[in-house]
Order: sequence, then structure tokens, then C-alpha cells
Amino acid sequence: MPLRNPLGTVSPAVNNGYGNLISDIAVLVAFYYGATGLACAWAFRHVMFASGRFFLTGVLLPFLSGAFCFWVGYQVIRQSGLSGSAPILVAIGLGVPLVFVHQWATRSHFFNRPVVALDAIGASD
Repeated sequence: MPLRNPLGTVSPAVNNGYGNLISDIAVLVAFYYGATGLACAWAFRHVMFASGRFFLTGVLLPFLSGAFCFWVGYQVIRQSGLSGSAPILVAIGLGVPLVFVHQWATRSHFFNRPVVALDAIGASD
């Protein structure tokens, strides 16, 4: 009588668990990169027309890339359904408000710092 592999029955569940974990992390990274792209476009809004090349590389491409990352994250959440995307929604739903609660509770001045003047050096050529 051949020996049975006890992990063989658990392996598909473990494989699905790791696959879901990797997908969830990828969606969170997509949202993070999306926020970064939009923040880059917002940061350079005052000097965006310094040159056509700067507008393309400093504002338009980061904005479009950020919007695309948000779209990809949204599509993954939509296709996986509410139960499949619950960890992502919980992480975003709790994480974003907790940043503001922490800022309020610690009286941090991180969000109240004066804006650093962005220099358009290199953008004027």
C-alpha cells in the first residue's frame, strides 16, 4: 500500500492562499503608486508649463500613470468580488483614516508644513 502525502490535500488551499495574498499586495501597491503619480502631478502644477518636455514628463505622464494604476486596482477588486477583495478594502478603509487620526492625536505638523518651492530648473530648456 503506497504512503499518502498528508500535505497533498492541504497544498491546493495553501497555494490559493498565497495567490490571494500576492494579488492583494499587488493591488495595494497599485493604489500606492497611483497616489504617488497623482501627488507628483499635483506637486508640479505651478510650474507645469515651464516647457513642453517638463509638462510631459513631470505632470502628464505621472498623472496618467497614477490614474492607470487606480484603474487596474479597481478592475482587480471588481473582478474578485466583495468577498475576495475584503482584505484590500479593510486595509484601505482602516489605513487612510488612521493616518489622519494619528496626525490629530499626536498633533503632528507633518501635513501643516509649508510647501517647498519647486524650482523649474531643467524644465526651462
